[in-house]
Amino acid sequence: LVDKSLVVMEPGDGVARYRLLETVRQYGLERLREANELEPLERRFAEYFLAIVEAAEPNIVGGSNAPGLLAQLVAEQDNLRAPSNWSVADKSRAELGLRFVGAMYWFWYAVGQFREARQLTDRALGLGHECTPLLCGRAYVTSALTALAQGEYERSCMDFEAAIPLLRDAGDVPGTGSAIAKYGAARLLGGDVSGAIETLDDALAFTRGWPSHDIAVIFAKFWRGWAAYALGDLELARELIDANVRVGRANHLPTTLAHALATLARIEVARGRIEEACTLVLESLEREVAINDGWGIALALDVVAF
Repeated sequence: LVDKSLVVMEPGDGVARYRLLETVRQYGLERLREANELEPLERRFAEYFLAIVEAAEPNIVGGSNAPGLLAQLVAEQDNLRAPSNWSVADKSRAELGLRFVGAMYWFWYAVGQFREARQLTDRALGLGHECTPLLCGRAYVTSALTALAQGEYERSCMDFEAAIPLLRDAGDVPGTGSAIAKYGAARLLGGDVSGAIETLDDALAFTRGWPSHDIAVIFAKFWRGWAAYALGDLELARELIDANVRVGRANHLPTTLAHALATLARIEVARGRIEEACTLVLESLEREVAINDGWGIALALDVVAF
């Protein structure tokens, strides 16, 4: 097929990828429509790539926890975009659409595609109100995190308030704990410090006894540390953030470690320990650049400027 110019081969790093010429692809689509075979094939295509992204999602929290995995997903970006858009185009596909947006946030975060995340999530939630509380709850979390990333803190809080009871009713204990912690972050960034402390303390109580490397525990400690810093309680802030530094090092979690190092550097500046702060922030910046975490780089550079 390559020799006959029906398929184009694109060499990669040890792996060749193949694609159809656009004219051949359009011709094939027309023939499938004529044979009434397009819909079932599109559904199979969507289910295949949905399985891939659902399997990857726990390993790309923060965009960096599984070396090489994010690059593999980026290579499949068009193959993820097409079925996710297809899945939110009709009410009969609402379940697939909610599953896609529920699983894809950390991929969107890693590649900075928040506008696409917002569009697809809004469309999925517009279709899926008759679906299960679990799927709707996870989609609301994606919507809340997208709003959080875009600085829409009021929208983020509203979406978390919608998500948490749905996840709780569905019996999703890990998802509930994680959503409570992230809701606390949204309240803090929105300026509601006392409300954030209440929510983050709830998250820490909810996750008590969980492994220290669980993302909900990490998130709750990180933002509770920031809340303590905002109130000038530097000892509590240092205790909470330093716990994440230790967890990040021990469990090889680059995002957790880099974010915690930058925050700990800020706390050390406030304590007047400038030399220690410089050492911490330089390590943080080096790690943030290595994983190409834009938010983390900004976090570290803000400490340098501070």
